Amino acid sequence: MKSHRSSRKRKAEQRSRRGHSPIPEQLVHATLEKISSDGLANVTTKSISDDAHVSTGIIHHYFDTKDRLVYVSYVYLIVGQRAAIMAARRQHPQDPAARLKAMIVANFSNPEVTAETARVWPQFWANAMYDRAVKRLLKAYNIRFYHNILFDFKMLLPPNTACQHASNLLSLIHGYWIESMAVESMDAAACVRRTHRYIDQALGGCQLD
Repeated sequence: MKSHRSSRKRKAEQRSRRGHSPIPEQLVHATLEKISSDGLANVTTKSISDDAHVSTGIIHHYFDTKDRLVYVSYVYLIVGQRAAIMAARRQHPQDPAARLKAMIVANFSNPEVTAETARVWPQFWANAMYDRAVKRLLKAYNIRFYHNILFDFKMLLPPNTACQHASNLLSLIHGYWIESMAVESMDAAACVRRTHRYIDQALGGCQLD
């Protein structure tokens, strides 16, 4: 078994040198899978290299440290999610309410977000509490997400009310993500229904508490 695994590692490294294998992306996928299955605290360079079928030296060649690889994996996750959200928005150029709802569907039902990568997000947020670079990354993502939501609400509501609803909606989205992944009390469809209901209530003139 050990000999077979070593052979796979050598072949992967040979393909990389020939330009046939996107090793960095391969490592990112392996990292996300290990964070999802084992938890960030239990992920090691060795476990990632085993999953990616490369040597630990390849990881250090591309990323220097495990922390750098984890950070790049978070960036990969955000870029994919951001692309799905923006693609959904472009489907409704003249309808801000439809754009808001499409963003919600993309956020919870993006086909690029597998069950495995979805479990990475709560750990991403937790990691941001202790890692400054990760915190800056998450903050930048949240700011852009917030301003997308705010832009649409401002087309339909007075500015102050729009700001309140944008902040509330973003908090709901994050809260439902954590609840659906950590507590598993609802699925993606339920998350979408609840956030869509909030948008309907907000645009229907319901008073905020």
